[in-house]
Amino acid sequence: MQLLMRLDADIMRAMHGTEITPAEAMRCQAERDCGGGVQLAVAPGNSWETEVCRHMIDTGKPAEGCAQCKGNAAECRHPGRLPMRAHTKRCKPGVCRQFEPLRISIVLPARDEGDEVAATIASVRAGGVDQVLVVDDASRDGSCLGLDLSGGTVLVRNTMARTPSYCRNTGAGLSTGDILIFADAHIRVEPDALRALAVLAHRRQAIVCASVTPLGGERDWVYYGGRLRPVKGNPDAGYEVSYNQEQPAERGAPIGALIGACYAMPMTVYDRIGGWPRTISWGYNEQALSMAAWFCGVPMLSDKAVVSAHRFKKRFNYPVRASNSHINRFLVHRILFSAHTWAWHWLPRFQKAFPPATVERAEEWLSQPWVQEEHDRFQARKVRTDDEFFAHAVSTGGAAADRRKDGQ
Repeated sequence: MQLLMRLDADIMRAMHGTEITPAEAMRCQAERDCGGGVQLAVAPGNSWETEVCRHMIDTGKPAEGCAQCKGNAAECRHPGRLPMRAHTKRCKPGVCRQFEPLRISIVLPARDEGDEVAATIASVRAGGVDQVLVVDDASRDGSCLGLDLSGGTVLVRNTMARTPSYCRNTGAGLSTGDILIFADAHIRVEPDALRALAVLAHRRQAIVCASVTPLGGERDWVYYGGRLRPVKGNPDAGYEVSYNQEQPAERGAPIGALIGACYAMPMTVYDRIGGWPRTISWGYNEQALSMAAWFCGVPMLSDKAVVSAHRFKKRFNYPVRASNSHINRFLVHRILFSAHTWAWHWLPRFQKAFPPATVERAEEWLSQPWVQEEHDRFQARKVRTDDEFFAHAVSTGGAAADRRKDGQ
């Protein structure tokens, strides 16, 4: 059996401590694991094919210590989750060192995006993903009709307009990848950039946010993640994201909030958070996921080396009601914070910050049974308290607590 595996320079440096060629890295790894018994063949496009290890390291006989192989190396098919080499920690010396690829899926919610959808699909395919999931949120402009669905591209169409969080969770549920990337349907990336972003997310078991720059060159700046801060001029209205303009010293620098929209996370991290917090419309989604990640102890990092060119729009292609975005704030804080914090901290502030009509509509939504169900599920996932959130996630931009958690 032959398996396809991609290598990048960062992986090779981590393994060997120096800059070497992919062929040298493969040969070194093969000889260390199999005594040189693995045959190597160069495949086009900087990819590599190799025979499955036959367990001939020391004795020249099939190993018997692997419960999954049961001595039959040729039939060993361990489910790997490492970019390079699968299950080495689970197996004893002398057993399978099977190479497997890191599969990457990207989810693209789209609504009335015009020609942007097709252009974004072409760009992210070249970016190094294995599966593209386009979730058409009931577009009316035909932008998702006639898309090229080859090369692992999947199209899902909502019969009625939902929300970005709904579309992203729908796409994640159909993913076959080990790493999930969520992006807007109006971005461009450099070739192989998304694979580099995914590998960093896998290594750090974190949500890694690509750097963002305007698509089209109308403005000349790059942002490197963000931090949460109270809304300027209305601090009782929850949080907004302040963008970081200073370039970090290295890849994987801690940030306090995500900026949209191109970020990668392992599927295990997505499951740990429980997916995107449920909302009823556009608005407050990055804040919601950032707070959920912080409560669940998931690091948020910036990757200065991967830049997503993003189409910043002066206005939306579809109607957006500001009051619905405000209601999202009610729902997100009710779900993520404890019942006590909600009743004594957030609810009085929101009642003061927003118009009475918005508060009345929000209370109707809050009375629905699913809100309490979502709240109970998320409270069971939290590993940090509300008091810790107020002390660290906002006042220090979110970075201090993550830095301590990661030992950085």
